[in-house]
Amino acid sequence: MAFVKWPWRAVCYLCSTLPVAVVWLVSLLPLGPFAGVPLRAVERRRLRLLDPTVTPEPRARHTLRELIAARSTWVALLYGVVLLPLGTIDLTVAVVCVAVPLTMLGLPLWKSAGAELGVVAGIDTSTVAGTALVMVLGALLAALGAALVTAVAWGRAAFARVVLVGPRERELGEQLVRVRSSRLRLVDAFELERRRIERDLHDGAQQRLLSLIMTLGLLRLEVPERARELADKAQGDAKAALDELRELVRGIHPAVLTDAGLVAALDELADRCPVRVDVRAEAVDRLPPTIESTAYFCVSEALANLVRHSEADLARVALRQRADKVLITVWDNGKGGVRELTSIADRLSTVDGELAVLSPVGGPTELRMELPCAW
Repeated sequence: MAFVKWPWRAVCYLCSTLPVAVVWLVSLLPLGPFAGVPLRAVERRRLRLLDPTVTPEPRARHTLRELIAARSTWVALLYGVVLLPLGTIDLTVAVVCVAVPLTMLGLPLWKSAGAELGVVAGIDTSTVAGTALVMVLGALLAALGAALVTAVAWGRAAFARVVLVGPRERELGEQLVRVRSSRLRLVDAFELERRRIERDLHDGAQQRLLSLIMTLGLLRLEVPERARELADKAQGDAKAALDELRELVRGIHPAVLTDAGLVAALDELADRCPVRVDVRAEAVDRLPPTIESTAYFCVSEALANLVRHSEADLARVALRQRADKVLITVWDNGKGGVRELTSIADRLSTVDGELAVLSPVGGPTELRMELPCAW
């Protein structure tokens, strides 16, 4: 089957070159730098006839300045100009490799239609033996033509891939590096800002509330009974506000995460969870702050989700380090049926982490998170 499939794919690829070249030169070349975009898209589609791993051209809006500055634009325009002679050669090869063997194999049909072919390839076709010999020769030429047309098509495709796909993928790779660097700066800046807010709340608002609670405690010793009741109420409100503020600070960035690391922070998180949570860690070293913070808040959100939705009464958090990866599993015996956890996946993606969700209806649910050790 492959012997039949690839030659015909090669014939389709070679025969389509000339029409693409003519249409592009007549209709799209006047667009100037913009003409390279549809040409790359079409050529990528044609390349998929022979190489399904070639991805389609990414959809993006390009400004004239971007196109003029891009090397791939001018490479595509030059490729389009030489595509016309290349298309002529492609079509000639395809026609010769297909038409000649088919003509020889179909010799009995031509003779039955009344055609007088006489001598073909030095063989007299007026006899049955001559006709049979020509057909055998046609079969051999068909096999040779299939190999030749496939080889030519693959060579042309390799040329197109080097000229069009290679530079474009390099440009996209460079853009990806710039985007990733920008994302790293944003993540680091966000982490620094979060720590600044935590520090300001701890050193500012929390200390003022503690001072207020102490002042109210002293005041209630010096005032009449009625005023003492009001002082007690004010002191209770201040303590409640302090507790809420401490919880807020813990949500921004728990101090234990900075001081003792991820495992200790997860132990504290499990202690505060209303569902029983067993934490198991296997020889995990201290990780970069951004990785530890991301892992902590992903587990925190996973536990919050299972408390709200899973109806579980038992959960397990497993943490282990393998080479350059940290693997975290959150399991619960709830009702299952979890489909998407977009916020956790988005948080993991900021550090090139990955999330897998296994949650059949009826449970149990298992979240598998993978994060890099270095950042």
